[in-house]
Amino acid sequence: MRTAFTRETGSLGQGKDRRCPVLTEITFERPAASGCPARPVTQQLKAVRVTLKAPARPDRTLPEVSVTALLAEEINLPLGEAPLQWLLLTNLPVENADQALEKLSWSLCRWQVEVYFKILISGCKIEELQLETRERLEPALSFYMIIARRVLFLTHLGRECPEMSCDAVFADARWQASLVTRGKNPGRWSSKTRDWNRVDLISFKPEQDADRVQGKNPGKTVGHARG
Repeated sequence: MRTAFTRETGSLGQGKDRRCPVLTEITFERPAASGCPARPVTQQLKAVRVTLKAPARPDRTLPEVSVTALLAEEINLPLGEAPLQWLLLTNLPVENADQALEKLSWSLCRWQVEVYFKILISGCKIEELQLETRERLEPALSFYMIIARRVLFLTHLGRECPEMSCDAVFADARWQASLVTRGKNPGRWSSKTRDWNRVDLISFKPEQDADRVQGKNPGKTVGHARG
């Protein structure tokens, strides 16, 4: 998990984690965001076992918790740039480079989990179903979870292979039906045509653009494959 609140410890607060040996280094490209240009980032990974003191409770005594603090700290950053730093906590041991990279990769997966549930809630609108019984809720969730997973897969496919024809993943009847929901005549189009911008991979409502499934701007390709 990521840390959110300052907790008293016997070592972490005294900088013990920064004096630990470096397990490994990673290098990646930070994408441009909020007016900041993209730039390469190099981080050192360090880990230390710490004990978090339990918060005080008037009615009971909580036990202390031992966790591993994994610090990813940027080095050699450009002048004037704020360092990119993550502090992660886990109940699992981190004793070597492979274990550190594994825990870091788990943390990075949280973005995909968040996007998945955003599709499920905002795109599929499962909260609006208002189903009252388990017998009705479970089949509905199972159905929409499959749709959400498909949308997420096709979103990444469209980004990694922007020139892929839509018929690589859709039968003609499906992409043509998508054109119909957008008020277009499928007889005038071909899956190989490069003149039109995109074919919606999924439409929850005829008037709803699939870009809004993830709250993106209409100019970005979300839930689309380019033909």
